[in-house]
Amino acid sequence: MPGPANFQTVPDQAQIDRLTRNLKFHPVDNPDPRKLSRDQIEQFNRDGYLKGIRIFTESESRENRRYFDGLLARVLAEGGHELFDQYGPPQAWPRV
Repeated sequence: MPGPANFQTVPDQAQIDRLTRNLKFHPVDNPDPRKLSRDQIEQFNRDGYLKGIRIFTESESRENRRYFDGLLARVLAEGGHELFDQYGPPQAWPRV
């Protein structure tokens, strides 16, 4: 029987560099929009974002906040920094 699978949850930079990715912007072309208006789609294609759209209910927002507050508490308890990302804590970031 084979052993348990071993995989990384987050790929390292070398794995990311090997991916073939197309990160260019692709405008939305929807002749029959159901949720957004044609003006909103045009604005998104022009500006790249929309604002003022409710995505989560108030209850979902509270639950998301509880989850991320708990996640941050665990990171801080393990010696992490609240602004930690793939480059390390802010003091390790290169100055530009």
